[in-house]
Amino acid sequence: MNQDSTPRSAWLLLGFLTLLNVMNFVDRQLITSFGEPITVDLKLELWEFGILTGLVFVLFYTLVGVFLGALSDRWRRPRIIAMGLSLWSALTAASGLAENFWQMAAARVLVGVGEATLTPAAISMLGDVFRPRSRGLAIGIYYLGIPVGVGLSMILSGVLGPLLGGWRECFFLLGVLGLPLAIITWSIADPPRGAMEASHVGERPTAVSADVFRSPALILTILGGVTILFAIGANFFDVIWLRREHGFSQGQAGVFLGTTFLVGGVTGNVLGGWLGDWFHRRWSAGRLIFLACGQIVLCPIALSARLLPADSFWFGVACVAGAVSMTFFYGALFATVQDLVPATVRSTIIAVLIFSVNLLGIAPGSFLAGRLCDVLADYVDRPMSWGLFVIGNMGLLAVPLFFVAAWRFPIDRARLMNQTGVEG
Repeated sequence: MNQDSTPRSAWLLLGFLTLLNVMNFVDRQLITSFGEPITVDLKLELWEFGILTGLVFVLFYTLVGVFLGALSDRWRRPRIIAMGLSLWSALTAASGLAENFWQMAAARVLVGVGEATLTPAAISMLGDVFRPRSRGLAIGIYYLGIPVGVGLSMILSGVLGPLLGGWRECFFLLGVLGLPLAIITWSIADPPRGAMEASHVGERPTAVSADVFRSPALILTILGGVTILFAIGANFFDVIWLRREHGFSQGQAGVFLGTTFLVGGVTGNVLGGWLGDWFHRRWSAGRLIFLACGQIVLCPIALSARLLPADSFWFGVACVAGAVSMTFFYGALFATVQDLVPATVRSTIIAVLIFSVNLLGIAPGSFLAGRLCDVLADYVDRPMSWGLFVIGNMGLLAVPLFFVAAWRFPIDRARLMNQTGVEG
């Protein structure tokens, strides 16, 4: 079946879930977009800011996410999303009241709990309305929430911040905007589970068997995602980096990063999802081959931005490439994981993937990036540039992991098909 035969209702569902993901990342990114005024107002060290943007958020986000993923395999997914959306919107608004590290940390924990409801349920729903051959594109479109949400958040910090009076007012406003969407989400119909794998239609969700995790291709794919997100943790400091080492104002940094991330991030999501599916239709492990090749091409270009002068034309090119590298892998990564597990436990396994890339990737990556920048300040000029450059290089470790996973993929996929009869 080609993309044109996908039902209109599937595209409408994808559009609405993508809108929710945009709201998700706008709210999540606000603390990073306002990094400089927040670190000043709350008197934070860079490593403390790294904990707020990484460990504090993702610890509960990922731990609760595994439970909520399992719940999404058993209960109405739109209602789980609606309750989470209400919680994270309310706590985003409450974040604007924080006066110190611990108050902001408490709010971030609960924002993470709310946001943990969205992606496991959403990607599971998309797997039930899109066929395997087009899931990479569908997930890539869903993950437009990252570049659009992050880009809008940065632009809003540069434009709305001064107009509204500061970072606190933006948190209040963005938190309130999510509540009407929660009401709409509550009323959405939950698609039949496994509808695109005929053998699973109407099958009741089952517990996750340990046998699922005996797939070397699945484990290596998850580990590849972990290394990519570890490197991406360094990008949480981009606004502060531009302000401190390149002389940007808050408005200039927000608009520049927001624009480059919108352009590069949207390109990465759509092109990455489409190319991943294109590779998948030609080779059995095509998406994994695509992921490895993408890292080889994009990482060196993206990392060059840390060492180039900001007034160089190539600095802008490298920043756009960096935005592409931060989003191109989502469609292929999540679609590959779906290909390697039964339809009845997709929400749970997606939650495990999110748990892994956040707790083992983003959390230590952002913390170590901040700590390394603090340490290098006593030894080198432009310590943030060098610290973020070192952490960013860790993303290249994903290349051998994806290549080995690609070698193993046909074996593990065939074993799954023999056990469950899923569609190839």
